Amino acid sequence: MQGSSRNLSQSSMRSAKYRNPKGPAKYFAPYRVRKHLDEISIPDIEYDLTHLKSGLNGKIWEKGGHLKDEVRQKLLKIAKVFYEGLKLPFPIKDIYFTGSLSNYNWTSQSDIDIHLILDIPNDEDMDFIAEYIDAKKDGWKNKHNVTIYGFPVELYAKDAEAAHENKAIYSIKNDEWIQKPSKKKVNIDIQGVKEKAADMMSDIDNAVEISDDKKRLEAIEKIKDKIKKMRSSSLEQGGEYSTENLTFKVLRNAGYLDKLSTEKTKIQDKDLTLAENHTNKLKHILKVQKNIPEMTDEKIQIIKDFICFACAKLGIQSPITVVLRTGRDEYISTTAAYAPHENENHIRCGGRALIDILGSIGHELTHNRQRELGVFKAGEAVQNIGGHIEDEANAMMGILKKDFTHNYGYDNVYDI
Repeated sequence: MQGSSRNLSQSSMRSAKYRNPKGPAKYFAPYRVRKHLDEISIPDIEYDLTHLKSGLNGKIWEKGGHLKDEVRQKLLKIAKVFYEGLKLPFPIKDIYFTGSLSNYNWTSQSDIDIHLILDIPNDEDMDFIAEYIDAKKDGWKNKHNVTIYGFPVELYAKDAEAAHENKAIYSIKNDEWIQKPSKKKVNIDIQGVKEKAADMMSDIDNAVEISDDKKRLEAIEKIKDKIKKMRSSSLEQGGEYSTENLTFKVLRNAGYLDKLSTEKTKIQDKDLTLAENHTNKLKHILKVQKNIPEMTDEKIQIIKDFICFACAKLGIQSPITVVLRTGRDEYISTTAAYAPHENENHIRCGGRALIDILGSIGHELTHNRQRELGVFKAGEAVQNIGGHIEDEANAMMGILKKDFTHNYGYDNVYDI
């Protein structure tokens, strides 16, 4: 895993006089990350020793505190692939395992933090190299989802590791402890929390600046999933003091959780607005029969939102009419029906959960789109049990419900 004869081009490597004068060990990071590091302030936190785990995680470590060989070999392989992707001429001095999984305050939501320590000469342009490595790291995270026994592997590359008395560091390369974890006195790895939080803030900044709405939403969802796992670590014994939970609190206090949620809402609103433009601002009609049990104004508004959403997703080109009815009648023999001649959709609502009502609407609107596409003609007899027309409507019903509730902020529908 030694460096090869590869060299960065002169156009890439700018003059060394622009490197960060404050020193690589503390500030070897892209400008955005360094800026966030300077902004984050965390008071020293004394760890309650009763919350410590009795030992290191048994999936990762042997009883004597030695890294399991199969884990070490896999981490060496992962580090090798990551290093080769960096395409840098600097050799690896060491590979460190650090973070909460190298200590006694790990939780089931902890990350495996792997730091490649590179032998970078002092006369190199540290700022540029840091930005270059960060871009490569982001590319790696977007392409890979690597775990060891369920623990996500987080990879970094730097020129030195900031060490202090509370930080456990294990050399994967040399298979030995640089600094062993201790139960006698455990303070939180504040610097580790700050570095992880600053890195995620940078990820969030980058995500919300992606120009393509779909890719931006995907990046936001990926970060939100990671944050949810970090937050869930607090539910475990000692998880309140875990690196992941403290990082979550830093992000929350700095307004970065709100930043993600606000950007997601903007994308959703834009998507629905584009849907109305896409259908030439079609005026769909919703009719509500009187005295439907438990049909509140809140439910009606959600149904309106879902109709706009489903019409946009299905690409419906003509105005549609949805009629909410109490129960089965001359229009409905089961739970819903589509009348192609009138282009009306009749939905049974009495005694049904809102999520099931939305499912019926999605099913019938799929039939609307099928008719527009010529899959069947108005008045044509269609098999109502099985067959590709009905199967497609059933499939789309599930897709529309899940997309609407999981990705567009309507997950409360299941509780209404």
